[in-house]
Amino acid sequence: MTGTTRQLFELGQVAGTQATQALLARHRVDPCVLLERHSQGDWGDLAEVDRQANDLAISAGSFILSAYRIGTHRVWVVTEPALGTTTIMLPQEY
Repeated sequence: MTGTTRQLFELGQVAGTQATQALLARHRVDPCVLLERHSQGDWGDLAEVDRQANDLAISAGSFILSAYRIGTHRVWVVTEPALGTTTIMLPQEY
Protein backbone atom coordinates (compact mmCIF):
# COMPACT_ATOMS: atom_id res chain seq x y z
CA MET A 1 0.00 0.00 0.00
CA THR A 2 1.12 3.54 -0.64
CA GLY A 3 0.84 6.61 1.53
CA THR A 4 0.51 6.68 5.30
CA THR A 5 -2.94 5.09 5.62
CA ARG A 6 -2.74 1.47 6.64
CA GLN A 7 -4.64 -1.54 5.47
CA LEU A 8 -7.44 -2.45 7.93
CA PHE A 9 -7.79 -6.09 6.86
CA GLU A 10 -6.23 -8.68 4.56
CA LEU A 11 -7.60 -8.96 1.05
CA GLY A 12 -6.56 -12.57 0.57
CA GLN A 13 -6.60 -13.89 -2.98
CA VAL A 14 -7.83 -11.16 -5.34
CA ALA A 15 -9.85 -11.76 -8.49
CA GLY A 16 -11.91 -9.68 -10.88
CA THR A 17 -14.64 -10.71 -13.26
CA GLN A 18 -14.10 -10.28 -17.00
CA ALA A 19 -16.92 -7.75 -17.26
CA THR A 20 -15.44 -5.64 -14.48
CA GLN A 21 -11.94 -5.83 -15.93
CA ALA A 22 -13.30 -4.60 -19.27
CA LEU A 23 -15.23 -1.76 -17.61
CA LEU A 24 -12.21 -0.61 -15.59
CA ALA A 25 -9.98 -0.76 -18.67
CA ARG A 26 -12.52 1.23 -20.71
CA HIS A 27 -12.56 3.96 -18.03
CA ARG A 28 -8.81 3.71 -17.39
CA VAL A 29 -9.30 2.86 -13.71
CA ASP A 30 -6.54 0.88 -12.03
CA PRO A 31 -8.16 -1.91 -9.98
CA CYS A 32 -5.34 -1.54 -7.43
CA VAL A 33 -6.73 1.90 -6.56
CA LEU A 34 -10.13 0.36 -5.74
CA LEU A 35 -8.49 -2.40 -3.70
CA GLU A 36 -6.44 0.13 -1.77
CA ARG A 37 -9.49 2.28 -1.01
CA HIS A 38 -11.46 -0.80 0.07
CA SER A 39 -8.73 -2.17 2.36
CA GLN A 40 -8.26 1.24 3.99
CA GLY A 41 -11.94 1.67 4.90
CA ASP A 42 -13.07 3.97 2.08
CA TRP A 43 -16.34 2.16 1.38
CA GLY A 44 -17.26 4.38 -1.57
CA ASP A 45 -20.92 4.83 -2.42
CA LEU A 46 -22.66 3.01 0.47
CA ALA A 47 -25.47 3.97 2.84
CA GLU A 48 -24.47 4.78 6.41
CA VAL A 49 -25.92 1.53 7.74
CA ASP A 50 -23.74 -0.45 5.32
CA ARG A 51 -20.68 1.58 6.31
CA GLN A 52 -21.32 0.76 9.95
CA ALA A 53 -21.79 -2.92 9.09
CA ASN A 54 -18.40 -2.91 7.36
CA ASP A 55 -16.75 -1.28 10.39
CA LEU A 56 -18.15 -4.07 12.60
CA ALA A 57 -17.27 -6.75 10.05
CA ILE A 58 -13.57 -5.88 10.23
CA SER A 59 -13.35 -6.96 13.88
CA ALA A 60 -15.78 -9.86 13.40
CA GLY A 61 -13.97 -11.21 10.34
CA SER A 62 -17.11 -11.23 8.22
CA PHE A 63 -18.23 -10.07 4.75
CA ILE A 64 -17.02 -6.56 3.72
CA LEU A 65 -18.50 -4.66 0.76
CA SER A 66 -17.44 -1.45 -0.97
CA ALA A 67 -19.21 0.13 -3.94
CA TYR A 68 -17.64 2.58 -6.35
CA ARG A 69 -19.11 4.51 -9.29
CA ILE A 70 -17.28 3.98 -12.56
CA GLY A 71 -18.97 6.07 -15.24
CA THR A 72 -22.65 5.18 -15.05
CA HIS A 73 -21.93 1.78 -13.46
CA ARG A 74 -21.34 0.54 -9.93
CA VAL A 75 -18.47 -1.78 -9.14
CA TRP A 76 -18.43 -3.84 -5.97
CA VAL A 77 -15.34 -4.93 -4.09
CA VAL A 78 -16.26 -7.84 -1.84
CA THR A 79 -13.99 -9.39 0.79
CA GLU A 80 -15.00 -12.71 2.29
CA PRO A 81 -12.47 -13.38 5.08
CA ALA A 82 -13.75 -16.91 5.72
CA LEU A 83 -12.84 -17.77 2.12
CA GLY A 84 -9.68 -15.64 2.06
CA THR A 85 -10.85 -13.85 -1.07
CA THR A 86 -11.61 -10.41 -2.45
CA THR A 87 -13.50 -10.08 -5.72
CA ILE A 88 -14.07 -7.02 -7.91
CA MET A 89 -17.39 -7.46 -9.67
CA LEU A 90 -20.53 -5.84 -11.00
CA PRO A 91 -23.51 -6.05 -8.60
CA GLN A 92 -25.47 -8.29 -10.98
CA GLU A 93 -22.62 -10.82 -10.90
CA TYR A 94 -22.95 -11.48 -7.16
